[in-house]
Amino acid sequence: MKHLDNDELENEADLKAHLSKVMNKPYKPKNKEEDAQLNVYEGYFAETEKIRANHWRIAELLNPTNPDVLLHQAELTEDVNKAKELYMLAISEAKKQFDDSYEIAWAFAENRPYLRALFTYGVWQFE
Repeated sequence: MKHLDNDELENEADLKAHLSKVMNKPYKPKNKEEDAQLNVYEGYFAETEKIRANHWRIAELLNPTNPDVLLHQAELTEDVNKAKELYMLAISEAKKQFDDSYEIAWAFAENRPYLRALFTYGVWQFE
């Protein structure tokens, strides 16, 4: 998705042509926030716990208010009050980038941190 961020594509043919050029190229983050989010995703999909922990630590250092970083911290803490505080902060931070103009909110990738934060907090409350 980030390969499409700054491109003005006018039709489906332009989109397909552009995607064929960037499909297998790794995305290079443009700032520390993007780099943090990339490390979050790498952390989610890491094959070992050590690699996972490294990606999460890098993400936290790059952007300590990244919603996914906050969710991760909330999941790790055993202090119920601290967990709730982190969940609420994650929701608050993620809502800043939420775009409610989409009929299906999940279809817009930038909305997903907010939806993940709401969902994860709801599951935590349920449990």
